Amino acid sequence: MLDRMVDDKEKKAKAKTKANATMSAAAFDKAIKEGMNWTGDHFAEPAALASYGNYYFYGIERMGALLDVEKIKTHDWYNEGADELLRRQLNDGSWNDSCGAAPATALTILFLTKATSSIINKTPKVRAVVIGGFERGLQTPRQKPPSSSGSSRFQNLDTNTPAPRKEQT
Repeated sequence: MLDRMVDDKEKKAKAKTKANATMSAAAFDKAIKEGMNWTGDHFAEPAALASYGNYYFYGIERMGALLDVEKIKTHDWYNEGADELLRRQLNDGSWNDSCGAAPATALTILFLTKATSSIINKTPKVRAVVIGGFERGLQTPRQKPPSSSGSSRFQNLDTNTPAPRKEQT
């Protein structure tokens, strides 16, 4: 009896994971193309950024990573988004929008670190290194940290060795 119950559970689990296609591949590709075109035409419009800009850019990061694109129409989604988000960073190193400081900061860090790429096991070509507080910057993989001339914004991504931190005075 127990064996049959286990077998029935496995069959039910397999049946739940089997999905029937609800649209053709051509229709799916068309929807993606139209969505990309619309997003490119309306990229970073003030209305989209007014209340939930950090969430907006995290959605852009997900789209860019999942579709494996560097541009959305004519927009370099990562560099343009990173520039805007770094411009909006507060003096204490956080971000804030209508969803609050903690969620806005978390969403921004997910964007800047290209978090979706790590979920889908893809190494991003460029990502920001977020170390804390007042430190900002973009880095390409294998980029060496800057000389110790006072800047501690970067870390070496190859070795995951953090950059030396500035002494607080």
